[in-house]
Amino acid sequence: MPVLNERRKFIRYVLPYGMLYVFDHYSTRVGWVSDVSMGGLSFNYSRKISADLEPAIIDIIAGSSYLATIPCQKIFTNKGGKKSNMSGDFEIIRCGLQFGMLSKNKQEKLTELIDKYVKNHYNHFGL
Repeated sequence: MPVLNERRKFIRYVLPYGMLYVFDHYSTRVGWVSDVSMGGLSFNYSRKISADLEPAIIDIIAGSSYLATIPCQKIFTNKGGKKSNMSGDFEIIRCGLQFGMLSKNKQEKLTELIDKYVKNHYNHFGL
């Protein structure tokens, strides 16, 4: 579902929690994508699991779809507050990434991923 009143160059699509995952390419640290566009994405991660992320290359995984070695630059980091669960307190961090130059092939794969996991999901639920 597109974000309303969007003024950015690319339309952002809001995702249901946990539909797409982003990995720091050089480690196993993971975040849960909250919105995505052809220009970048934002994701949330737990401070308890990961130290601050400074990714320059990410991988995006959704179901059987895998988009590897996406160049990016961190644009912002916001602290989302403390949460608690049975194993203790942890902090949720929101991070925004801008994609670098994508090859034509990676642009096509990103478009397919957005179509498959974002647009089709909302069409399925009538949104």
